[in-house]
Amino acid sequence: FCTMLELRNSYASFIQKTGDITYADRAEKLTYNAMLGSRNQDGTAIVYGKLDNCYVLDGKRHEDGYEADDSRFKYSPTHSEPAVCCVPNYARNFSYFLDEMWMKSQDGLVAVMYGPSELTATVNGSSVKILQQTNYPLAEDINFNITLEHPSKFTLSFRKPQWSSKLLLEVNNATIEEDGNYYHVTKNWKTNDQLTVTFVYEIEQLEASNGEFYFQRGPLVYAYSIPAKEKVIKTYPDTKFKDYYCFPEEKRYKDLFLTNASNFQFVSENENSASWYDHKTYLLGTMENENKQQPIKLVPMGETVLRKITFPKR
Repeated sequence: FCTMLELRNSYASFIQKTGDITYADRAEKLTYNAMLGSRNQDGTAIVYGKLDNCYVLDGKRHEDGYEADDSRFKYSPTHSEPAVCCVPNYARNFSYFLDEMWMKSQDGLVAVMYGPSELTATVNGSSVKILQQTNYPLAEDINFNITLEHPSKFTLSFRKPQWSSKLLLEVNNATIEEDGNYYHVTKNWKTNDQLTVTFVYEIEQLEASNGEFYFQRGPLVYAYSIPAKEKVIKTYPDTKFKDYYCFPEEKRYKDLFLTNASNFQFVSENENSASWYDHKTYLLGTMENENKQQPIKLVPMGETVLRKITFPKR
């Protein structure tokens, strides 16, 4: 986890110095997928080093037929055997991420990354508060509510992610300019001004480094969630904390293939749910299993315990 945190923070530093939006795309993808996907549902433990395709967590490293004892591959609130660094770094994850969301420009502020948050800053000598109200990255819309010490003219700039063909902006009495990477909104801002940004989400099928394919929609990567059972191996007195392994309860994941008939569609039963883990936002399609097409549900990677993300094609 330490590596992911340092990489994400480096991406933020790179975009601060270059303005290159690809670094922000990578930072969001890392945060909302691999980093969230390393912790358990109630936030009491993380996996020290979790693979994208994670089929078992049994205190062993499994790679290319090789197996060796490795205490990093389990859920733990401390990971005292390898090193007590990843757990406290997880606790710092979102505080850093929030700090990196907004940056200053010569004529205003830049929304570099997105998510529910509140910014307090000073622009043109005036105190500015911007509330980001959204269920992003599950939802496509973000409402920005502006509060100012006194009215002021400045520019709010919004990053256009590479996965969104355009941004749809709703704002009154403003000048909007677009340069391919950012949308720049200039106006005389006053308290209670509203601005809504809507992204264009599309399901992408992308090739992974192993030659297989995975699905991404917006900043979220989707995975087949493998039903798992826990085996507690250590408890901490007078707390709910524990170390535990996770074992798959089915083997269907071993025989899933994408075909031309897979045709995954986005389903949102309740994208405004306050719970990240209710599996109400997902992709639904089919894959070949045991030589026949079967329905398959893919959920955001950040919700998963055991999972399969990449799939071969037939």
